Amino acid sequence: MPASKRAPTQSYVLTDTVFPLPLLLVTTFPHVQMSTSNIEALLKRVAQPAKKVGNARVKFPWRARKKVKRTTLSKKDKEDAKAQHDAIWDSAETLSDSISLWNTFVSKEMKAFNEENGDRKRVSDKDGPIKALSERWKNMSKEERELAVADIIPELRERQENRAEGVQNVAINVFNDTRATLANVQRELEALNGRTNTDILFIAVRSKYGAYNVPYIFYSNDRVVQYTETIAKKTIHVFALGMEGFCLSRVTSLVCNQREELMDLKLKVKTIVFEKMKEACTRGVPAKMYYVNFEDRITMRYGLVIENYPPERFAAPGSFSSVLILNVLHTSWGNGITRFRELSNDEWQAEPNRKTTEN
Repeated sequence: MPASKRAPTQSYVLTDTVFPLPLLLVTTFPHVQMSTSNIEALLKRVAQPAKKVGNARVKFPWRARKKVKRTTLSKKDKEDAKAQHDAIWDSAETLSDSISLWNTFVSKEMKAFNEENGDRKRVSDKDGPIKALSERWKNMSKEERELAVADIIPELRERQENRAEGVQNVAINVFNDTRATLANVQRELEALNGRTNTDILFIAVRSKYGAYNVPYIFYSNDRVVQYTETIAKKTIHVFALGMEGFCLSRVTSLVCNQREELMDLKLKVKTIVFEKMKEACTRGVPAKMYYVNFEDRITMRYGLVIENYPPERFAAPGSFSSVLILNVLHTSWGNGITRFRELSNDEWQAEPNRKTTEN
């Protein structure tokens, strides 16, 4: 385009910046007048500052952003809430253990109905006595309902307690009760091991020959079984079988009683000998009774000798494995037949020479 036909330019200042704006050619569009109103509005819009962007990843409308008001309970309110919770829990436990009056009433009336009719054929609900019992129950007051079942409530409560704690006297009932209980125990032990990583070894065996249950073994870790097998020198299954035999056998209980009696006698003889020695000694207080080197440790030091000792072997009570010998020792020391005698000063001074002469 020739220089003579180029239109002049205008400039607009925006934040200290000059933007040259070309004008329309008058020669090309003579009927259009130039206007800068739209340009000014556009520039003002561009010049507005940007809105602040928040840090939240998810944006919600302002009408959905409601501030949650949190309430802080006082100490008294917390105590009241805890008391209400305990009361609700106690009432729930009471309801779980209570006996339904309606069920008790139906049980009593149906028992009387069966005794009167004497037949066991099935009766339909339409013709049966349940509908009549329901009508009677609805027309009864609370006091009448309690009075109607008062005589059978103790029997049902006793039956309920026997079901939970009673001793089973039928082998199949014992088997089913044991199986179900051990299954529940295993679930609890598995949950405990999962929560706390506690290693568990659980063995259950029967104690009567008439029971059907086989030895039950549960362990949570193979290391528990390895330790048991290392100590017992046998597998865990053989160990459980041996434990069952120990519990079933009557002889083992007698052996245990004899062993306990033997240990008790050893302790009694040891105690009475030490007490008699302290009573007889006036030249000091011996720390304990010495059976090995008795002459050097007791006679030479404290001037004590033993008279009328019954067994041929002079030894500590712990070395005897016969209940008969221990009973003789305990009786002889208790009656004073076997006793300590303190030597006189002359005898005590002559004791080293006597010992040298005997050697």
